[in-house]
Amino acid sequence: MLQEKNINQINIDTVILVPSLHNGRSITAWHSDRVLRIFFSAPPNYGMVKRSSPISSNDIYGKLKILSNTLSDVIRIQIIDLLSQNSELMTQDIIKHFNIDQPSISRKLKQLVGAGFVSERRSRDGKSNIYTLNDLGIEDACHALDLLKSGFSRNDGNEIVEAPRTHVEQDRKLSDLMRFFNTQARLITWPPSKEKDKILILEHLVSYFEVGQNYSAQEVSDVLRQHLDFQDTGIIRRALNEYNFMQRENDGSSYWRTH
Repeated sequence: MLQEKNINQINIDTVILVPSLHNGRSITAWHSDRVLRIFFSAPPNYGMVKRSSPISSNDIYGKLKILSNTLSDVIRIQIIDLLSQNSELMTQDIIKHFNIDQPSISRKLKQLVGAGFVSERRSRDGKSNIYTLNDLGIEDACHALDLLKSGFSRNDGNEIVEAPRTHVEQDRKLSDLMRFFNTQARLITWPPSKEKDKILILEHLVSYFEVGQNYSAQEVSDVLRQHLDFQDTGIIRRALNEYNFMQRENDGSSYWRTH
């Protein structure tokens, strides 16, 4: 986290506030390219925006199926009600309210997390899970129900003209990226254990290259070096090529961004 004395010493043109479920009650700052991003625990009523493009009716039916499955179990409904009355609860706190065993409660919590109605994170000591109500997921599903009730209009295909609201995906990506970068926006280590995290990181790093421009291997390394907290730029250069974020000549003399 940036200390107050460090913030006073850097040049900032823009401050962006990013809600993040990874933070808990703490606040983290990330400074890059004269932009200061402040990550904080998302409040229950964090705003939602409409999608800019239509989605298919099958997506609406999928959301309604998830909502229906969740409401088919009384304990899951009671857990949602319990979390609505508390900002966050540990697993042990939730178990105390029910007369069933821990594995059963844990299974129902995982189902709620998978449905997008509850958010999960590890406690600071790593000994317990902490759960909070994900109002965004619930409101998204309820909005799909409103569309069904009112009758949603379609264009020539099966796309819905008025799409349900969802939270900003870019904010979520920034929140996920923060786990792998330090406060100077430099990648700490490579590779992460999960494939989806590799793609997320590479997608971020390739954004520093211009589409339609060719780079030598040295130029690629020079760009990457500005965003890595370790010396081996070659391992990232090869990963960008392996995952098709960048292509290269057979002799490695030239690299270019694919999209």
